[in-house]
Amino acid sequence: MKAKVRALTRLGQKEFIHRFSSLNREMAVWSIATSKLRSTEVLLAGVHLPSKSGGAKDTDQASIAREVVEELNDVEDRHNHRSTVVVGDFNMHPYDAGMTSVTSFHGLMTKDLAGLPDRLHRRQPRRRFYNPMWGLFGDRTPGPSGSYYWRASVLHNPYWGMLDQVLLRPMLINSLGALHILDHDGNHTLVGPDGAPDKKHISDHLPILFRLDI
Repeated sequence: MKAKVRALTRLGQKEFIHRFSSLNREMAVWSIATSKLRSTEVLLAGVHLPSKSGGAKDTDQASIAREVVEELNDVEDRHNHRSTVVVGDFNMHPYDAGMTSVTSFHGLMTKDLAGLPDRLHRRQPRRRFYNPMWGLFGDRTPGPSGSYYWRASVLHNPYWGMLDQVLLRPMLINSLGALHILDHDGNHTLVGPDGAPDKKHISDHLPILFRLDI
């Protein structure tokens, strides 16, 4: 099966190591260990999850998210730490059940909420993620109002969506530096005259740039 997630890196083979790919290739996990890191190791998970345009319902997405998170938890347990970042095209908004549910990504919008101890649900501890992408919604922040724009004349359409996201485990919250949705690649604009992604250029999604000081 063709990989849905790939990584490009300038790190060496011993510094950036592939550790896991999910059964349907929706997630890949790499470990990063370099002398420049203050922590021993960081796990980087890339995801590309099924979309509603492909026929997936909210319940389908939440179910797949739950399975992906369980696999990621297993990887963390094998490495005996939770220095984990998840980034990619979730094909869900930050407020969708697959992103917020305690049995799925459990991605929370504030540092205080995400920094609380594991939540106990059905006698099982449920790990939390911090989702800083909430803070980039709308036109009161620098840059585009979201990472995806949906042109459709349906009754319920928020137009701007945040399908592309980065999630951090609590121990990495304070390491997050820059976080931007890019509308320019340094040479060319990535958006059209209306400010929405110009899919004729590269993609109908806008890229995310973030920096971790770890």
